Amino acid sequence: MSKPNQQYIIGAILVLLGSICFSAKAVMVKLAYRYEIDSVSLMALRMIFSLPFFILVAYISNKKSTQKIQLKNVIGG
Repeated sequence: MSKPNQQYIIGAILVLLGSICFSAKAVMVKLAYRYEIDSVSLMALRMIFSLPFFILVAYISNKKSTQKIQLKNVIGG
C-alpha cells in the first residue's frame, strides 16, 4: 500500500472514531445526570478522563516538532 493511500485510510478511521466518541459523550452525560451528579464534578471527571489523550497528543507533536516543549512551559513557570 502506498504511503498517501495509507494516510488516507488512517485519516478516515480517525474521523470515524472521533465522530463515534463525540456522539457517545452526550449519552454518557445523560447517564451521569441520572445518578444526580452535580455539573462541577461531572466536568472534573470529563477533564480527568481526557487528560491522557492530551498528554499523548503533546508527546507526539513534541517528538515531531523542531521547537521542543519545556517542562517550565507546561507547569507555567
